[in-house]
Amino acid sequence: MRTCFKMSTYGRAILLGAALLVIAGCSGPNRELPMRSPSLSPLAGSDIAGLSLVDRGSALELTFATVTADGVFAHVDLPDGRRLDGVQLLSSPEHIGLAAPAGGGFDVGVVGLSELAGQPVTIELPVSAVGRLVSVPPVGAYNVISDLAVTSAGDGLVELSWTQTNTGDYDFDGLVGISDLTPIGQLLGLEYDRAAPDAAAQRTYWVDGNADGEITVSDITPIGQNYGSYIAGYMVKHNGVPLQDTAPGEPTVPRSAGQPREGLPPLYSAVLPGSPADDWAVVAVDKDGVEGSGSGDIIGDISLRANLDLSGLDLFDLNGTNPGPYAPSKGGSRLIEPVEIIGSERWEVPHLPLATRTMGCATVFLGAPREQLLYLDIFYLPTVDLITGDSRPVSSTRAVSTASAEHYTISSVPVRLPAFGTTDLDIAIEFSPNPDGGYFTMLTVDSLMPGDNPATPEIEDGYALKTRNRLAHATGLVSTDTDLDGDFGDEAELLDSDRDGISDVRLEHDAALSSGDLVSCGELEIEGELLAFAEHTGVVTLGGAVLIEDGETELPDPLVIVTSELTRYEEHVKTDEGLIRRDIDPSSLAPGDTIEVTMICLEDPDELLPDKYWVEKLMRKLDERTK
Repeated sequence: MRTCFKMSTYGRAILLGAALLVIAGCSGPNRELPMRSPSLSPLAGSDIAGLSLVDRGSALELTFATVTADGVFAHVDLPDGRRLDGVQLLSSPEHIGLAAPAGGGFDVGVVGLSELAGQPVTIELPVSAVGRLVSVPPVGAYNVISDLAVTSAGDGLVELSWTQTNTGDYDFDGLVGISDLTPIGQLLGLEYDRAAPDAAAQRTYWVDGNADGEITVSDITPIGQNYGSYIAGYMVKHNGVPLQDTAPGEPTVPRSAGQPREGLPPLYSAVLPGSPADDWAVVAVDKDGVEGSGSGDIIGDISLRANLDLSGLDLFDLNGTNPGPYAPSKGGSRLIEPVEIIGSERWEVPHLPLATRTMGCATVFLGAPREQLLYLDIFYLPTVDLITGDSRPVSSTRAVSTASAEHYTISSVPVRLPAFGTTDLDIAIEFSPNPDGGYFTMLTVDSLMPGDNPATPEIEDGYALKTRNRLAHATGLVSTDTDLDGDFGDEAELLDSDRDGISDVRLEHDAALSSGDLVSCGELEIEGELLAFAEHTGVVTLGGAVLIEDGETELPDPLVIVTSELTRYEEHVKTDEGLIRRDIDPSSLAPGDTIEVTMICLEDPDELLPDKYWVEKLMRKLDERTK
């Protein structure tokens, strides 16, 4: 077990406030005081010829003769010791603006948003004797680096790569400042799918500071919250120890080493001695070497922690190179919501936009949706084709995209997180040869759930669950060891089109439950004569079915019900010595058998869809008494 490293963060040295500025004709009491006059100077190459200032003592009145979509930006110098009262925000249908303490005064900018841009605007800013602005690195959960990748570079070296993250830095110059207003004005009103696989490749993704999927005036707030945040570079930590190739306090990787991208934040990389199995972290630092958020920070509520262990086959790194036993570089994971379309397009399902960390062999997810069904996808690249058993060649290219690589294998785990606490999953994936060709994947999940187990009468602080699935890749059939006896011979094998370890029937079932279109109408027990059983699709057809202990309810004849890989198959035999109960091989079921099923019923409350039934237990009833 390797030790997880947690970064320290530093608080901000300025009071961050938010206030609406008043537009057009604002003025305060004229209380002229004998003090040195403030002065104006342009920022970001702006033309301030039409900008005027009136000093009213406790406030400054600024009038912009014309404000365009490119904006007007200026620095106001206050030589008399006064300072702007915190960060001030402007939000109106026509203009956005911001003023923030900087240097010996404050920076101010206004950007026009509509056809009214170009009209004059007057704002009033309160000033008083307060502390100076101190530059700090980006801090907080929204500045955590979530895409740090560590891969082998050969010869005892690793390559680290990550994306610059500084929320509010919309022009990606490393500093959250006045000029970051302009991208909001340029992109205002644009919407995008934040969960799309290519979302982070769009400029809107990074300018959407409040992460709501749309560029609005609300995206000014992150500028105010992070104003002055500056990235001088990154400190790299190896097994918790900073790598120091420069003077103390200076970054291991300076910001100048970043790879600039048009309309996107820079990319960084570093090749260093070590192993991908070691603990690596990168931390943003400011010009004074103060550390901010990093890739190793665990900030906020951890909703899910998944420990992975894969055995039985060598795996490639996710870029198709470096075959060997399982290590953190050889697997990835994502959380998705239930899917209704499965098969070859499985990778088109977007993952949930969550903060994640890879800590050794564990992946932690922060802020995952609770009390609803989710799927944890685990993806990896075996050195053999699991369907045919043939060896795969080492990739001739690096940095293969996990979102489009058809040769990746996915194992999926359904999970429903409780309202509070951290759910821990120990996930073991074991590969073994299938005598009929290819390989089996055995997926065992031990879950430690916080809170009370709803299936028991006792009150608990936590409880354990265990599931075990087996997938035959050559046939695309999956089964679940429902009684955990290690025997899959008495379990049904159902079709699994995308070979992720969940049957098509189960996916359809889970999607119906999670959509909200269908609701449970309780547990039912039904008895009837077996007319047909299609094991691989889970469809059971009963004739003359009746609802046990209810002689009034009319059931369809024939009645079609659907089993899943969680359905248990049993046999109850009445003999002269008593009742015998035993598990059975579902393939032994034959037309004419008397069948009792225990199931839950799903119905459409608006009666727009037919009722659906999902079997929990299917039991064959035999009477072999001779007396």
